[in-house]
Amino acid sequence: MLPSNLAEASDRPNFCLAVLRLVSEPSIDEQIRQAAVVNFKNHLRSRWAPNLPSDSNIPAVTPIPDPEKEQIKTLIVPLMLSSGPRIQSQLSEALAASVNGILGTANSIFKKFRYQYKTNDLLLDLKYCLDNFAAPLLEIFLRTASLIDSAASSGGAAVTFRPLFESQRLCCRIFYSLNFQELPEFFEDHMKEWMTEFRKYLTTTYPALEKGGGDGLALVDELLKGLARRRIACELLKGLATNYKEQVTSMVSAQIQNMLASFAANPAVNWKEKDCAIYLVVSLATKKAGGNSVSTDLVDVHNFFGLVIVPELQSQDVNGYPILKAGALKFFTMFRNQISKPAVVALMPDVVRFIGSESNVVHSYAGKLY
Repeated sequence: MLPSNLAEASDRPNFCLAVLRLVSEPSIDEQIRQAAVVNFKNHLRSRWAPNLPSDSNIPAVTPIPDPEKEQIKTLIVPLMLSSGPRIQSQLSEALAASVNGILGTANSIFKKFRYQYKTNDLLLDLKYCLDNFAAPLLEIFLRTASLIDSAASSGGAAVTFRPLFESQRLCCRIFYSLNFQELPEFFEDHMKEWMTEFRKYLTTTYPALEKGGGDGLALVDELLKGLARRRIACELLKGLATNYKEQVTSMVSAQIQNMLASFAANPAVNWKEKDCAIYLVVSLATKKAGGNSVSTDLVDVHNFFGLVIVPELQSQDVNGYPILKAGALKFFTMFRNQISKPAVVALMPDVVRFIGSESNVVHSYAGKLY
């Protein structure tokens, strides 16, 4: 098809779907499919949410109709999973240019709710945004989570995950902005859906990211910059707890118990659940005024120490599960003043053993305790 004819065709309804069908047809020559997917990507970039031209003499670009957008969103990820690396890469960029483009714009707009003083006008703006965006945001977040799960279960390559995790990163940033001034009713009613996914990203390993070489490392970096990063997730929870301490404490305490139950069911497989539980207690601990001691309302320190921490400290294998050992030693370091002196003295021989650990982090924490 000549370029002029292609331009004319691009204004017709379902043009994108026709190109996508061409891309998905394995009997078509690979170079033709490659050219088609590049056209598809560029078409989405220019027409998914087109800007009005600054020059009135330049005709406005015809946007992709909403029904066609819905079909594209349904078809694009399965096609990514079944395509070769080159086509996957282009489809990944196309997905980022569509849904993630909208999320990126929304993220920029909603940032103002983090930095402006609470006024009636600001709260009216926030209410308008919540009424129109809170439900679609949750829908996008959960739908993308489902796509990530599908990609993981089918062995998707790192390039498949890139736009999906970027979408989740943007969703989490928007979540933070919309919850900064206060906890809206919609998010309070749907906190379980959000926190279930947050927990998943705190504890789940995605093999494709570890095997993806440079792409995989870059994607891990993107993921770590989002809410899935433990430190940022905990900072968000601390921020929410400023005004909603009781709700956050109850929710996180329940999650900690669920994680520990999961670990107990299969310690060898679910050790990260225990690691995450310890991390939450340590990271969300608060310093007491006028001193260096800390406290927590998430767990009973003495029970948690005896049931969760002591078994790690008494483990005879000082090199096994070093992340768990480091977490246990850090907990011991932070809450030492709340643990009875006889218990501390009794555990010192165990602590000394960890000075010989191959892990620098483990023997450093052991050295601080000793």
